[in-house]
Order: sequence, then structure tokens, then C-alpha cells
Amino acid sequence: MMMSRIGQDPGIGTVDYEQLREAVGLSKAQINRIFKAATGLTPRQWSEVHSIKAAEDWLRSGQLSIKEIAAQLNFFDASHFIKWFRRHAGCTPKTWRTRKKQRI
Repeated sequence: MMMSRIGQDPGIGTVDYEQLREAVGLSKAQINRIFKAATGLTPRQWSEVHSIKAAEDWLRSGQLSIKEIAAQLNFFDASHFIKWFRRHAGCTPKTWRTRKKQRI
């Protein structure tokens, strides 16, 4: 239940612990402990993994521009998204998209 609440809308930002507390009736510390035991990741880390996967899916499909993907993931602008993506994927979204098209 916690993972589905966190993963409902991929995007950057803080994890809404207040919403999670209301939904599952546990403290932030309990949520973190249970979540990490179940997934090996904190809720924030899990959210980032979910967001990078969503970004990769959108890049792979080619239906959204990089700017549109940035907006879908709640980034302030495409530049911030590109820096974040490079940090997590090791290359820019444009390079990632190009490499995936070459493999097809």
C-alpha cells in the first residue's frame, strides 16, 4: 500500500509522509523502517527509481519531448531534469534516447 501511494504519480519532490501516515496509521520512522526492510530502499530512493523508470519509458516511446517529460516529473525546467537524469543514468536524456533508438 505504501509503495502504491508513493508511486501513484512519478516525479521529483518530497515524499508526502503526512498522507502516508494518514493512509497507513504509522509514524514516519515506522514507515521508513518497514519500507526499507521490504524494498531495500527508503521511500525517497524508491520514488527516484520509479521516476527514472518513468523517464526512460517516456524517452523510449519518443512521444514526449524532453521538456514535456520534465514537466510530467514536476521539474521546474528541462535543464534541472537533464542534470538529474545525467546524475542517475550516466548520460543526458537526448543521448539515452539516441542510444536506445540505435539498439532497435
